[in-house]
Amino acid sequence: RNLAFRWELAWDKMLPSNAQGTMLTTCHGVREPTRVTRGQLFIDGKFQRANATGRRDVGRIQADGCEMYLKIRPELPGVEIAVSDLARRIFGSWVVPLVELANWDIPELKRVPVLISQGVRGLTLYETLQRSPEHLDRLDIKSLSVSLVLAMLLNPE
Repeated sequence: RNLAFRWELAWDKMLPSNAQGTMLTTCHGVREPTRVTRGQLFIDGKFQRANATGRRDVGRIQADGCEMYLKIRPELPGVEIAVSDLARRIFGSWVVPLVELANWDIPELKRVPVLISQGVRGLTLYETLQRSPEHLDRLDIKSLSVSLVLAMLLNPE
């Protein structure tokens, strides 16, 4: 249940440290995606989009129970990082997934900014509404309250 431990484990498994790597991150130094990781992100040189909606391409990588999402050319990544930091400071480390910004030199896409975020297990609220709305009565009240307070503070789109 320790998010920080799982985050570090994910980095080591999927984006290991490499002095000659193609990815420069804000906190984890120079990294290089493993062959398996690249295979999850690119098929025949084409980026594999894991998200069905949204303006930005988001890829998903996973290994040994760890999961990360890579958003290519994120819009206002500093705001997302600041919001995550604010949420953790107000409500605790369990509230939001960990995020980090990187600059990735990808032959298929050239040099691009990438927002890397920790994967969270489970269905999204949208998926729950579509598939099994009867599960809404089992929502965790504390988590829902935190989400509502954050939405009021930040006024997201």
